[in-house]
Amino acid sequence: MIFTNEQMHDSIQVLSQTREEKGLLGYALAVNLRKLSTTPELAEYARKRDELLAQHGTDKGGGKYDLGPVALAAFCAGLQPFAKIETDVAVMQVAPEVFYSGNLTSAQMYALGWMVKEE
Repeated sequence: MIFTNEQMHDSIQVLSQTREEKGLLGYALAVNLRKLSTTPELAEYARKRDELLAQHGTDKGGGKYDLGPVALAAFCAGLQPFAKIETDVAVMQVAPEVFYSGNLTSAQMYALGWMVKEE
């Protein structure tokens, strides 16, 4: 499945919140978290994102940066070309009845809709 760096980053944030799921859905969520998290292209994107945060933000410690409106605009403009780069990742998809059988919130379902196998 083709993902942009931005989609992979956003999906990892949501997948990280689903660790309590059980059964086949929980398995698929864990597999996809591992696959997306270990994609070399995403590691490079994260490195570039961190570099831009350090360049434009004020370090607050603990990996947190303060970005005012002007700095945020510059950060977003610098990150945008890298955010749209696409990568093909062999993710696990599940049948709709498996996907909807868990305890995912509607926001999580929306963000992870790519996991539903189209029949």
